[in-house]
Amino acid sequence: MSIVVSFACNHPDNGDFLGRFEACHIGDFELQCTMIGSSVKLRKVPFKDPVPGKPFGALHVGRLEVGYFYWTCWFGNWCWDGFSVADEDAVAIVNYLMKLKYWTCEGGECKALHKFNAREPLTLEELRYACV
Repeated sequence: MSIVVSFACNHPDNGDFLGRFEACHIGDFELQCTMIGSSVKLRKVPFKDPVPGKPFGALHVGRLEVGYFYWTCWFGNWCWDGFSVADEDAVAIVNYLMKLKYWTCEGGECKALHKFNAREPLTLEELRYACV
């Protein structure tokens, strides 16, 4: 299965890709960087010869690399891009952001919100429940 992870990674005035983000949404689970200027780098690298059923490319979220199945520019509005990633990779992204100093959960299912803000790693089941 896959989960759509969206990043606020585009310029607010023109929608151009910035290569960094300060907010991430996974369904109703809303993650936010609270320190201005402490954005996380974001880079997408499509594979030259994608194989059906396998990731289309690599998504670099800070120092974490995961595969993505598809990418949508201007996901919701022009400030956001959406990436479909494997469930396990979505958990890896959440737990990576949780370890960074200025990231907090601003909204979502209560148990997952409190675990994220207490810096306790989320499980796949907890993230799936938080995304519904």
